[in-house]
Amino acid sequence: MLLGVSAGAGVIDVAVAARAVHQAKPAAAGYVLAAGALGSVAGGLIWGHAPRRSGVGWQLASLGGLVAATLAAGAVAPSLPALAAALAVNGAALSPLLVVAYVVIDAPADTSNHLLVSTWANTTFNAGAAAGAAGGGVLVTSYGPAPAFLIGAAIAATAAAVAVVVRHLVTTDRSLPVYGTDSEIARDDGPRR
Repeated sequence: MLLGVSAGAGVIDVAVAARAVHQAKPAAAGYVLAAGALGSVAGGLIWGHAPRRSGVGWQLASLGGLVAATLAAGAVAPSLPALAAALAVNGAALSPLLVVAYVVIDAPADTSNHLLVSTWANTTFNAGAAAGAAGGGVLVTSYGPAPAFLIGAAIAATAAAVAVVVRHLVTTDRSLPVYGTDSEIARDDGPRR
């Protein structure tokens, strides 16, 4: 999950820079990327205070889908401000997705392995982002920024879907804590009513 979503999102920096240059506003790339960063901060803060009503598998699927959708929106954004808005929403989804992914990865580890597990998760995310940036550079050079955004979206969507399928196939009791509560155990069968 982390590898695919980070590879999909890894195209952002390269594709935004190319889009800004293509529109003869190279300095605007920084503002567009800053919108994504601000969205990430806001998403993380809001997620940290919001109650969870669904299991982590559903959360990963929903947030991964939103990351993919906003990458696709980046491909068709009619202007740099519209691209900035799409990336703000992308950041708002990516930050909570990382929190939930770390909870899922860390939950089965015994306490003596938490640091090791978190280190591997972080390394996996960074490797995906590096691969996405490299692939995005090749795509932007050959085809332009829109295809880079679209392929990034496809990679992120596939990673989210595969993670959900694998989670359902591998987990026998299908229960992990709902992030943000100490005593609730939630099944990954969709949103709570």
